[in-house]
Amino acid sequence: MILRSDIERALDDLKSNEEGMRFQGLAVVLAKKKWPDLIACERKKDLGADAIAKANLAAEGQGKVLACSTTPTIGKIRADAQKIRDHFPSISTLIFATPAPVTNTTGEAWAEAIHDEFGYDLVIMAREEFITSLMDPSNASLLSSQLGLAVDVEPNLAALVERVRAAASDVTGSWSRRIAGKPLIELRARRLDLEGADSDDILRLDDLSAALHRGERVILEGAAGRGKTTTLIQLASMHAEIGNTALLVDLTRWVASRTEILQYIAGMPQFASRSVSAAQLAQVGAAEHFSFLLNGWNEIGGSDFANAESALRALERDFPAAGILVATRTHYMVPPLPGATRARLLTVRRRERASYLQRRLGARASELRERLDNDAVLDELTRTPFILSEVTSLFEKGAPVPSTKMGVIETVTRLAEQSDEHRNHLQSAPLSGCAYAFLGELAVRMTDSGNTSIPDTAARFAVSEASNSLVAAGQITDLPNPTDVLGTLCAHHLLELQDYPAISFRFEHQQFQEFYAAIGLKRQLYNFVSQPNTESEHEFAKRYVNEPSWAEPLRLVADEIIGASQEGEADKSITVGMLLVRMAEPLDVIFAAELARLCGEQVWSRVGPTLGERLRTIHASPIRAHKNCALSGMLASGSEDFRGIIEPLLSTDDEQVLLG
Repeated sequence: MILRSDIERALDDLKSNEEGMRFQGLAVVLAKKKWPDLIACERKKDLGADAIAKANLAAEGQGKVLACSTTPTIGKIRADAQKIRDHFPSISTLIFATPAPVTNTTGEAWAEAIHDEFGYDLVIMAREEFITSLMDPSNASLLSSQLGLAVDVEPNLAALVERVRAAASDVTGSWSRRIAGKPLIELRARRLDLEGADSDDILRLDDLSAALHRGERVILEGAAGRGKTTTLIQLASMHAEIGNTALLVDLTRWVASRTEILQYIAGMPQFASRSVSAAQLAQVGAAEHFSFLLNGWNEIGGSDFANAESALRALERDFPAAGILVATRTHYMVPPLPGATRARLLTVRRRERASYLQRRLGARASELRERLDNDAVLDELTRTPFILSEVTSLFEKGAPVPSTKMGVIETVTRLAEQSDEHRNHLQSAPLSGCAYAFLGELAVRMTDSGNTSIPDTAARFAVSEASNSLVAAGQITDLPNPTDVLGTLCAHHLLELQDYPAISFRFEHQQFQEFYAAIGLKRQLYNFVSQPNTESEHEFAKRYVNEPSWAEPLRLVADEIIGASQEGEADKSITVGMLLVRMAEPLDVIFAAELARLCGEQVWSRVGPTLGERLRTIHASPIRAHKNCALSGMLASGSEDFRGIIEPLLSTDDEQVLLG
């Protein structure tokens, strides 16, 4: 299939073009075939180790390290050995890989010198080892993926390869249906360090694709709606365009099947209809480069994690030359892919959003773009691809895009809840259609503490409290396991797990947290209107209105009141707005004036006289700080009632007054 001279020439090209990184990828794959316990290391800052099998993974004192170089010298080996001794204890074997020839005489001299100086047994993988291994038909896929050599396959095998590619393309097509006809945004991802903290490296789609072609492992994290599945589809399409095969796999279904990966893929309708067996997939995999794109690690149930880990480890071990990418929300259990690149998808930038709108809406794009750019709430929310897509869909259909924060967030939330992907999960156990209650309790506790996240133990306690309330109200009959509730909310709703620096939960967007917190506040305020209770109202003001951490949820409630009053639900909503402003007035007159403005003109017409009189009284104070406080309140109110005070200050010729 490939001549020896072709392989020799390709190895020489690696040396002459100083492509050490590409040679390292090839060497790691072949070394892992001989020593399966080796784990690939990051390509930079590797401390001399390109792959390692530590003593705690092997027998005590029998650790192995692989070091690679396109230019073999004893000095290079010594330098790597020194770094390895300084940073990796219990290493006994140093494997040195090079595409250059190394004679037995030279190898023995090097081995003796390294053993005398460092105590390591030196094993050399030199040019002849690589040539022999690459001429093995089982390594044929490495010739194209690692060395760029075109592999001619037998006619029968060529036909089989085409059937496999066609089936893989059909799988990609079936995954693409929900985004059919919509332009795609090429998202960016930030590389994470070993502990899950952000680094400065930004990865693009081409970077991820190149890593997969090199046979690397990638863990791609992202919140719901951030574009994980779409990114997998884009990567699969990129593979198909250059004649490689990417296999999209629903990770939860594969794990539940309890079958080996190729057997599971062969059972997919797209492959079964073409009579492609697991054995034939293995045959193609020996001649073709495969990339496995696995989606949904975070959706695996707790009882299945042992099986999932075992299956993923087997995949990693059995396909050392294949690219493997696992897409997931941040999860308790990081996918077991040793040496994997871990990255988190970033939100959409304004220019990316503008490009998306132009491609999707054409001449109408500017209308929606201007609204998104000028509306702080919509601007922030539509940085998430899913929300951007849904808001654009509303615009396309001529449906009104809500003008209030609560309206926008509620519409987006409802769309997510009603999607085929999530609806059944939200209605069945453990949530039983009560996701709002669990999310509301979590939001309240986060906001009470002034945080945007909640520790794992506190989250489970909050879920238990919500469950007890639901049982008492007759909404559910059995108490669900808090861990199952949190897992389902992370998999199918707006909750997101963080594992750095400690396990905690947060809403994928702070506005969602504030939205669910506001729902509880709104319910209590409307109850006060139906059943007035002075003592309860005082406690409400003390707990919420007087606490800065609750300011934004209260603003959301006020913003919703103006929307309700404009839609004909005036009486009750106006009463609620008046109550809210009157609660705030003795505590913070500036905040009270802001709430009055947010509640709308109809609320201001009722509370304005009293609140305005208080502001004027404060403004009459000889104390400058009091005057400034009153002016701040007047400006916050947005009312022309104070024009007689504010306008002269702004139009004065006295520079000191104007600056003041």
